Amino acid sequence: MGLSVLFLRVEAITVPRAFIYGSCVGGDTANVFPSEWDRPTYVARQSIISAAFGPTEVVGDIELTSAFQRSMLEGDIEATAFPRLRQELPMHDALILDIVDERLGVYELAPGEYLTRSMELISSKLIGKQPVMPRLIDFGSDEHWGLWSRSVDSLVDVVKDSGIPVFAVLPPWSKKSIQGADLAWHSVSVESMNNKYARYNEYLVQCDFTIVTVPDDEALGDAEHKWGLAPFHYTDSVYESLRDQILAGVSS
Repeated sequence: MGLSVLFLRVEAITVPRAFIYGSCVGGDTANVFPSEWDRPTYVARQSIISAAFGPTEVVGDIELTSAFQRSMLEGDIEATAFPRLRQELPMHDALILDIVDERLGVYELAPGEYLTRSMELISSKLIGKQPVMPRLIDFGSDEHWGLWSRSVDSLVDVVKDSGIPVFAVLPPWSKKSIQGADLAWHSVSVESMNNKYARYNEYLVQCDFTIVTVPDDEALGDAEHKWGLAPFHYTDSVYESLRDQILAGVSS
């Protein structure tokens, strides 16, 4: 009796995945992606400035109890964003970039050494432990803009050889919530912040990234957002619009 051998060809199943470099805006957009997309890679709380200039030496303990917050702050100190992009981005299908984490500026700890002024850094009490008080460089200032634009040039160099499409997610900050409340940010008007962001957004346009946004009148905040009410915590329809633009770009 002959022996029949059955050969089965098993084809690898490729699951699409996004790499998010940014804030809750990119993360919340990825959260409404179709279920066939894998859980995204997420690098947050790292200004493009601190990422481009490299690791920073700090002293003192990090006073954070949240493992996630500690991880984000340690990533900023070690400037992990660019090395991770170089190594991991080719294994993804899209880079989702947003710049909401730039809003608080950066600290200069020494010439050429910068840390993102994130809520994690503020809560860690690390800044007050440095032997020389770090200097704050405000978002929107000419100094910040100069450092940031140079750093974006470095980011372009990091991602351009990957062949992965880059989507700059740049919805305007919300002036109103869907519930009808006027919005501000720590007593700063949304109009003022949108004006500050304008030249940053335009620079990303010039980098030939695919720009993903919504009209001003559609950019509404939501008091029921899981992170609370803020000008950059939007309604579900905003995230769905951003998602649809990204998916159309990936499939084109």
